[in-house]
Amino acid sequence: MTNHCKAITNTGRHCRSHPLKGKEYCFIHDPESQEVRSLALSRGGKTPKKVQVQLDPITIITQKDVVLLLCDTINNVRSGGMPPRIANSVGYLAGHLLKALEASNLEKRVEQLEKALNK
Repeated sequence: MTNHCKAITNTGRHCRSHPLKGKEYCFIHDPESQEVRSLALSRGGKTPKKVQVQLDPITIITQKDVVLLLCDTINNVRSGGMPPRIANSVGYLAGHLLKALEASNLEKRVEQLEKALNK
């Protein structure tokens, strides 16, 4: 048994693919696999389309708004209205938004303290 498929390609060279286990040909060139190969090729272009979720834009200014967003996202996933992979993105981005809101709130508090001290 060789390390490569026994078939000769259209260019006149030996196929460089590895043969199927216990065979001399790879999946593409194995005569016994042609029916399965044809079925695989026909299904190749029929993958499900990407899910488009249409959601209204929302304004998120406070940490409470982030909590409401996450609650809505959880409910949408539970009801089947939103794929989990999209909800994961929302959750990830919401975490970054919370950190940004916390930093912004901290800056405001520091400014207020500085104003109070300078009086």
